[in-house]
Amino acid sequence: MGKLRLRNNGFRTSKQERKLVSIREGQRKRYCEEDHHQDLASKSVHADHSYAVTSKRFVPDISNIVHEEVLDTDGNNLTPTDDWRVGRRVVELGVIADHLQQCKHCGLPLSLHNTINIKTHGLGSVLKVLCTNKSCGNINTIPTGKQHDHKIWDVNTKLALAAIDLGLGEHQINGLLSILNIPTVSHCMIDNRIREVGDVIESVADESMEEWTEKEKEMTREFDGNDNVTVSVDAAWQRRGSGRSYDSLTGHCKWRSKACRICQRAEISGNIPRVHKCNKNFIGSAKAMEPDMVVNMVKESRSKGANITAIIGDEDTTTIARLRAKVDPTIVKLSDSNHMKKPIRNRLYELKNKHSTLSPKVISYIMKCFNYLIAQDPSIKYKSLPYGKPLQDKALQESLTSLFQKYILNSEKLANLGSTQSNESFNKSVAAKAPKNRFYGGSRSLAYRVAAAVAQKNTGHKYTVDVNVSSGLSPGLYTRKLATLRDIQARKRKAVAITTEGKTSNQSSSTFEVREGVCYQSNTMIDTVTEDSDEKILEIPAPKNKPVENDSKPDISTMTHIYFDIEATGLGRTSHITQISARRGLETFSKYILPAREITPKAAEVTGLTFQNGSLYLLDKIVPAVGVKEGLTGFISFLEKSTNNVIFGHNIYNYDCPVLYNALDNCSLLDDFQSKIVGFVDTLKLFKLSFPNLGSYSQCKLCDTLINLSYDAHNAEDDVNALFRLVNEKIDNFTDVQKVFQSELSVFYNYVSLKQMNKNVPSLKQMLDDKVVTKRTANCIARSGLNLSHLRLAYSRNGRTGIKDIFSEPCGSKARVTKSAKLLTVFQTF
Repeated sequence: MGKLRLRNNGFRTSKQERKLVSIREGQRKRYCEEDHHQDLASKSVHADHSYAVTSKRFVPDISNIVHEEVLDTDGNNLTPTDDWRVGRRVVELGVIADHLQQCKHCGLPLSLHNTINIKTHGLGSVLKVLCTNKSCGNINTIPTGKQHDHKIWDVNTKLALAAIDLGLGEHQINGLLSILNIPTVSHCMIDNRIREVGDVIESVADESMEEWTEKEKEMTREFDGNDNVTVSVDAAWQRRGSGRSYDSLTGHCKWRSKACRICQRAEISGNIPRVHKCNKNFIGSAKAMEPDMVVNMVKESRSKGANITAIIGDEDTTTIARLRAKVDPTIVKLSDSNHMKKPIRNRLYELKNKHSTLSPKVISYIMKCFNYLIAQDPSIKYKSLPYGKPLQDKALQESLTSLFQKYILNSEKLANLGSTQSNESFNKSVAAKAPKNRFYGGSRSLAYRVAAAVAQKNTGHKYTVDVNVSSGLSPGLYTRKLATLRDIQARKRKAVAITTEGKTSNQSSSTFEVREGVCYQSNTMIDTVTEDSDEKILEIPAPKNKPVENDSKPDISTMTHIYFDIEATGLGRTSHITQISARRGLETFSKYILPAREITPKAAEVTGLTFQNGSLYLLDKIVPAVGVKEGLTGFISFLEKSTNNVIFGHNIYNYDCPVLYNALDNCSLLDDFQSKIVGFVDTLKLFKLSFPNLGSYSQCKLCDTLINLSYDAHNAEDDVNALFRLVNEKIDNFTDVQKVFQSELSVFYNYVSLKQMNKNVPSLKQMLDDKVVTKRTANCIARSGLNLSHLRLAYSRNGRTGIKDIFSEPCGSKARVTKSAKLLTVFQTF
């Protein structure tokens, strides 16, 4: 643990401390003599100290310490040094380059290597650079950045603006700088620069408020035909109230503070405060801040020509009463929709303890209906109640009737509600710039941070650019760039939020809950599920999004073309390969493969291949054949000889690829194969696109029709050679090839989906037998990764809504299964 020792001529703690100070003072004098500044050695720095009486003890005031020494555990001095090579600095390269161009006396170029020392001013620094001209020897002063107004460093002013914008204080700034190994900055410097830039921020905020007040008046005249302005109000406090106690020292709507740091320090020390601009502008309770701020703001706005005739706010009657008493007795009060909903929700959860049927899902449904009613948009009866059934609890009905009776009596009020959501958004901005876990209310810092939130709300993040310009500083490229980017992002978020997709985005949360099941709630250890329950499947699998093909597909004409074909034991996608062939230019590859199952009669008739007594026969003659792993390894070795391989094949998307991927997967060679290819081109789709309206698109018929070629079909090697000729002679425009190209990732996704379908379809057999779903729908459900147990689990967690959430869950640009409501009712019996 390091030690911090302070030198202060007015305060001595022990003989040992006095000895240490004496040694350091001698060192300081010798340094001054060596630096030819004898006048400094003759001066001694004195600091006045005051003492405060606290618990009958004298406490030294160390706020004016002039020097400090930091020692580590071994006694090594870690005091900041003037060695310019130590640590990092924030510099403007252009400024340094300009000043190093020539010595101020002799005009010769200067070198950074000849720097003698460095003096730090916050983030700015001054280098002392020696001129190497022996007849000159001048020590030049080289600043590391621009300055303004009596040598105030631009970078320090910008640092203060960043601190306000990002909600940082001196402690957080120095923490960041120290980790970056940049010299820390003093609290005094930060305070001074925050005051400098804070006044400018307040000016920019005032201008933005005046601008938007005029715009609001214009829009009111345009839409309502009068000058009567309605405003929303909602205050916030820097310390959250508990419901029983509200003791925040600060609040904002405008801003109010019950604290002043300078006055508090003077009070603690028993002194009279020095002359200052006191930050304390409120002496009442925290609860009284909101009415006071609202009254002040309405008065001020009216004095500037904004005829405020109505306010939107919460159900606090104090604010409107003060307004009517102190400003205008005719001011109208409109309720906020969000504040109207909260008491109902809280009351429903209180009733939940008395009525077991009032579950969170029922409460959510009731609140949804209430929202539709106050929005004057009635919903469908019983649509979202658990299992779609009406509630039968008479006691609950009486309680709900009693609860909503007072709202029925105030139906006129409910029909004309406003919203304070924009105020909530503003309060979040203030909380970002003045976090609740840090206290900025003891100085003007809070006022500056509230003003920054006002400017950002009105003009966007570009307010930082405006503040720079108003301060006489250049905003710079990167400040403008990020401000513009953030404003664009904010507009996009706002545009998305008002769309149907944005408003229904909460479905994803509901879907996650259905898929994940009970993750966090009380009594989960008690309410355990039985061993044979569907709940033992902890999670329903998430959908796998199909890879999106890039608009800029690779240029197929520059790729290596591999022509490919296989023969197999049957038409199924899990059939075993019996022959695999490929061609690259004049180089070919072909192998017969020993299958691990019998060849179907239909396949044997087409290919002429049969499998008997462990041998493979072609037209009753034994052909040399290898095991499937050896054959696939040879095919991969063939592919390794070239790069950027694109495989061409006829009908390969539908048949060859699934059979090949299945074999590769079973032999643990899939990863190796995937690394050797870029993608696939199905020539069946290619010729349908390039030569429309042909009678048949089988490979044999295409060869006969287009290139007058007849050959032995369904022999993989002959098929590959024929396809090579067909494509090279008839396809000269690669635009169509680009259109039918599929990446390897996309083909792999199709294989995985097919594998899931084959695994899950058997569980849906009963539904198929009972004609509850069609085969196509069952395949779609199974392909999405769902089986019957998953459907039962979703239903048990949230009824038909659970099924709906799972089926309609976004999967790429489409629903996971379907958005059709017709399918939802059929699952109740399963």
